[in-house]
Amino acid sequence: MDSLVIFGFSLNAWITMFTVLGMFTVLLFTKLRSDFVFLCAVGLLFVTGVLDAKEAFSGFSSTSVVVIGILFVVVAGLMHTGVLHWIMKHLLGQPGSYTKAVMRLMIPVAVLSSFLSNTTIVALFVNVVKMWSKKLGISPSKLLIPLSYASGMGGVCTLIGTPPNLIISGLYEDKTGISMNVLATAIPILYIR
Repeated sequence: MDSLVIFGFSLNAWITMFTVLGMFTVLLFTKLRSDFVFLCAVGLLFVTGVLDAKEAFSGFSSTSVVVIGILFVVVAGLMHTGVLHWIMKHLLGQPGSYTKAVMRLMIPVAVLSSFLSNTTIVALFVNVVKMWSKKLGISPSKLLIPLSYASGMGGVCTLIGTPPNLIISGLYEDKTGISMNVLATAIPILYIR
């Protein structure tokens, strides 16, 4: 099936291109959930023979995917136990100026995103920051941008802080057989050989 060449591309390449194009079209013009669309695309590539079973389902057994899934559970627990309201009341508080508000926001966000996924930390804090900015009389965008920067800076400090760190760690371990520790991104010089 893959030996057929049309305009310089194999049939599998054409199927892949149309699947990706179709997937983006569906995501742009419908309200279907993105996880459903991606799963259908992988299923289509599997059914047409572009991907074999191992390739199609290898992502589900990836350490990165499992760790991120666990982090979402941890963050959901933090939301439902009231930890976020405690953070808003005690850590964010009632600062006297915009500069103090930014500092009070960025420090806890950077620390939390070092040990939890920075994406989930931003998702958690968006509503808290919107409520807090309304309470302080500050435009939400003036606090949401520092929120994003703080989560990004905190996320690169540890292995579990951001999904790309986990992916790179998995690739590094596959190639070298050496696994990185949690603080590997904070001290990368130790891994240069």
